[in-house]
Amino acid sequence: MLGEFEDNIKQMGDTAEMPNTEILIDTTIVEFISLKAPEIYEKASVAPVDAYYYRDGASKKSQIKIADHVAGKSLDAEKLNDIVRRINYGENIPYAELPYVYTNPAVTSDLLKEKLFSDTINQTRSVNKEDSYSVSGWVGVEERSVNMQKAANAFGQVMLLSGESISFFEAVGAVNSRSNYVQAYENVENGGIKIVGGGISQVASALYTAAVKSGLEISLHYNNTYYPNYGLIGFDAYVSSDEDRDLVIKNTRDYPVSVKIEYSDNIITVTVDATDNGASAVSLSVVELSAKVEPDGVKY
Repeated sequence: MLGEFEDNIKQMGDTAEMPNTEILIDTTIVEFISLKAPEIYEKASVAPVDAYYYRDGASKKSQIKIADHVAGKSLDAEKLNDIVRRINYGENIPYAELPYVYTNPAVTSDLLKEKLFSDTINQTRSVNKEDSYSVSGWVGVEERSVNMQKAANAFGQVMLLSGESISFFEAVGAVNSRSNYVQAYENVENGGIKIVGGGISQVASALYTAAVKSGLEISLHYNNTYYPNYGLIGFDAYVSSDEDRDLVIKNTRDYPVSVKIEYSDNIITVTVDATDNGASAVSLSVVELSAKVEPDGVKY
């Protein structure tokens, strides 16, 4: 810079002939800013993202799929610190190659695949048998079987993400003559009259029992007015769209739950598949506090 200035002065001639000439020299000071390894490390890092379950559709009968995890990445901290230290001490390093270190998240795609419906945590069966008590001596197995078969087929398989709920009628749909349900007696003592869809409460009761034994939350539940001829007293579930009586269960487990209902050879089977995370098994028992009293008359 000064050399160039001197050359310009020489070209101007003798400075004695320029008594009023002022010479100004502008000096620029460049400050070296030290590099900070932590800031570089943070800006170059990408946090890992967990895999997660999601539903492939709005219906709770749609398949549950897995969104893949994303590995996190960061610079090799030891090598980064070494290069930054050398640059800050004045070493001329115009280019440096630093490798990334990749880290998987705690929840990987493979883990979720392994956990999805990995265990059968409960299977409940209920037999559509002849009524043990009747005011008129009728037997309602065959008519009831039509409705129980239709309800089981309509329910099919429901899959619930953690925190999701399902109601019996949400899964089964309308129960009426237009849906080809027939009039049948409920399988309860002193059931009395035929109703369209008679027998679906036995399907709901099997679902209720399986849900309780699986540790699922029961958000809504009604008992029948009369003693059921199946299962444990007090553990039946009465459902009726006409009376606005429904059954609602909620998946409070950490992983998705599959609930499947089948009907074959007059037996309702409810199978609950989930992830056995070591939760305590639920057992049911009944303590009768008073003598059984038969209802008077017929339920209308």
